Amino acid sequence: MDIPIGFAWITPSEPDFVSRRITTGCHLGCAYLSAYLKQHGYESDFFIVKSESPDSFARRIARAGTRVVGLSVDDANFYAVRWLTESIKKIDPSILIILGGLTATFSDDLLLKNSSIDGCLRSYSESNFLELVEAFFNSGDYSRTPGLSRLSGGETIRNPYGRKGPGDLDLFPSPYLSGIIPNNLAVDVGISTSRGCAYKCTFCNPTSMHGHQVMYHSDERVIEELRYMDSCVAEGPRLLLFNEDAFALNLARTKRLCKKIAASPPRKLIFGCETRIEHLDEEVLRVMYAAGFRYLKFGLESGNPRVLNIIKKVRAEDGSRDGYAAEKEYLHKLQKVVGLAKKIGFHTVAGAVFGLPGERLEDSIDTLDMVCRLDVDEYYHNFLYIFPGTEIFNTKERWGYRLEVRDDFYPTIYRTYWPYPVELIPRIEGKIRHIQRQSRCFL
Repeated sequence: MDIPIGFAWITPSEPDFVSRRITTGCHLGCAYLSAYLKQHGYESDFFIVKSESPDSFARRIARAGTRVVGLSVDDANFYAVRWLTESIKKIDPSILIILGGLTATFSDDLLLKNSSIDGCLRSYSESNFLELVEAFFNSGDYSRTPGLSRLSGGETIRNPYGRKGPGDLDLFPSPYLSGIIPNNLAVDVGISTSRGCAYKCTFCNPTSMHGHQVMYHSDERVIEELRYMDSCVAEGPRLLLFNEDAFALNLARTKRLCKKIAASPPRKLIFGCETRIEHLDEEVLRVMYAAGFRYLKFGLESGNPRVLNIIKKVRAEDGSRDGYAAEKEYLHKLQKVVGLAKKIGFHTVAGAVFGLPGERLEDSIDTLDMVCRLDVDEYYHNFLYIFPGTEIFNTKERWGYRLEVRDDFYPTIYRTYWPYPVELIPRIEGKIRHIQRQSRCFL
């Protein structure tokens, strides 16, 4: 049977960039699109492949009778997406190719220079993608779709977004409960109970994609999805990650939801999340633990108060006026919360970013010292990569960065050159560096 609409998420993998082989996975954002289309009478499917050439993958898409291909693109999988779209158009130029995601939102100009791409849908796009599909199949003219970027006469035309996204995420059907995500992949894909973040860190583009606002699924929807995902597990325990920017940002919701989960806890799942933690207290942590949370990840970013102020991690105001008091208090709170979390039984993980604006080599040592004082179970030693859609992208020259657009064979579109040699920063030895361990280490 022909499947008129197909989705693919190409996983960025460095060896594949060299060999030009493509591997795909089940993508949560695309799954939401597919579930929304299904609710409105349009069938779609995922293309899951493992290490296949772009031409072979394109032939697979054409043989399936696909007329519209949706691809989620970010700066890490951009080149693989470009290889695939060029192959699709060589085989069948009439197939409509639409890109979505972070890079489609903030680098649409760059993407549309590739003649194999028909359009970019900016920001979250369930409703807009449905409008595009309806217009394409009914009249062939999808050019008025809200939020669409396209080329016309060599110029990028950006349609306005139209109506705002829903405040209630439950308006979008569940990709799990509607059968879009296969049972055997559900836990690996993870769950999302909210979208967005209210903070304005200058290096982060996912949060700016939705205007620094937060939307939530209802408690009932989350509970129903968790029960379904627990039923998909043959043998536990399995770690299920909550894929959102800041799960525990809303304390009242966090306590309410976790108490409901704890009232009838999953039998084969334990949970992990990434969130801001400086506002958490012992009550919230114990409620989360009782609900099954064992893995707690947060972004330290920097251990230097001045650098924290520059990146607006704590506040947007100039902290030099009060000696960076709020930033120092933030670091103090992190130590307190991590200590509580470890005492309760959480596996704690901190993310550190080096090469931040205004940072000097000696400032990076403050970050390493802070990681040691926190005594987390795991830390991620990251370097800053500058992406469109962030404040730093617009102020990079002020801080001494240089960006280079790479034509091919690089992990991101933009290569970042830092103002100081970040490779000289030592790594902390003795810390577990990766979460890919047996789930039993969290019990």
